[in-house]
Amino acid sequence: MNLEHTDTGSLEAPLLFHERSLTALHVSSCEVLYRSSVWQNYHKTILILHQPSPTVVLISSASS
Repeated sequence: MNLEHTDTGSLEAPLLFHERSLTALHVSSCEVLYRSSVWQNYHKTILILHQPSPTVVLISSASS
């Protein structure tokens, strides 16, 4: 499993995050905000937003 810390500037597509556009899930005792139409092309990628700072953590098991 890869753990990568990044900002939206390094992503392939520009993203605009709103709480309403994300689905809150409970994964491994962590509050995870997952799923945006832009992210459907990413394999097993979850976004964790640390409020109030705009921190994005990408965790993916994709080997491609």
